[in-house]
Order: sequence, then structure tokens, then C-alpha cells
Amino acid sequence: MENILMRIRSITEQIDDTKVLHDNDNYQQALSQYAYISFLAGENEPGITTIQQEISQFFPRSGTGS
Repeated sequence: MENILMRIRSITEQIDDTKVLHDNDNYQQALSQYAYISFLAGENEPGITTIQQEISQFFPRSGTGS
């Protein structure tokens, strides 16, 4: 029983680690997308300013980034 329990814990840890990596990839992609939308808004691309304003609530400026 102990071996089965250890195997289940190992699988659970692998799944959790994969989820963390996937979440980080999604976060980094969202930051890149927002930066590009902000760039386009600065270039006065038609329709982009509205999109930037709508999604800016998800990217508050906290001053902690580099």
C-alpha cells in the first residue's frame, strides 16, 4: 500500500508542477500581448485604444516589474 501511495503522490506532484509551468506560460503570453496592444495604442492604431482600456483593468501598474 505504501508503494501505491508514494506513486500517487508522485503523479500528483508532477501534475501540480505541470500546471504551474502552464500558468506561468499563460501569464507571460498575456503580458506580451498587453505590451503589444499598448504599443499599438501608442501608434494610434484604429480600435486598439478601446481594447487596451478594456483589458487594462487586468494589468494594474504596481511598480514591481523591471
